[in-house]
Amino acid sequence: MSENKTGKYLKYAIGEVMLVMIGILLALQVNNWNEGRKLKIVEVKMLENINANLIATKENLSRVMRINKNTLEDTQLIQNVIENDLPYSKSLDSAFASIEVWESPHFTYTVYESLKSKGIDIISNDSIKNEITFIFEVLFTTLVDDYDKIEWAIYESVVYPTVSKFLYNYGRSVNRRRVLSRPNNFEELKNSDEFLNMLGMIIRNRQFGLRVSTMLDQTLSNLIEMIDKELKK
Repeated sequence: MSENKTGKYLKYAIGEVMLVMIGILLALQVNNWNEGRKLKIVEVKMLENINANLIATKENLSRVMRINKNTLEDTQLIQNVIENDLPYSKSLDSAFASIEVWESPHFTYTVYESLKSKGIDIISNDSIKNEITFIFEVLFTTLVDDYDKIEWAIYESVVYPTVSKFLYNYGRSVNRRRVLSRPNNFEELKNSDEFLNMLGMIIRNRQFGLRVSTMLDQTLSNLIEMIDKELKK
């Protein structure tokens, strides 16, 4: 009789323990679900902010690329005229004015810094996460710290002194955005290794900047598309 009571008590006790454990597990599962839902909301908001930043960056980059491509073509035109000993044309005045002109890339890092502060692993899609890191840590850095700083260094140490020596400014171009420039002595300029070397430095660095800019532009397009698809899930 006593053994039956003990057995029933043990079964009851075990049942109670199992119910408590099931309750705890359910509570943990609900809590984990709530935490996961909160993290997903944060992730979605972060992706929306990053996408808006990338779209604005792409628009700015298009303007930078357009201006730098135009000034590169002007510089190459002058190089071609000199190297082929072609006659001077007044249309070159605008091209000579472009020698000192380029557009610096400016990028906003606020959203990326916010992402890093929250933890970049909040982005669940590894491909998106890797592309974001590549854009902000590699491509942005290359354009700002490598390309643009070299442009400034070339301008201050080579371009400005050389241009001041060989060219003079006058009037304004048709769009009135910059003055026109003309050689003091075109024949002397054509025979100047100093001037040709300067043109070569500008062309090489600007070509490098446009290659990186093109890669960035393509990567931005791909990432914007990836994020759009992710947000539609």
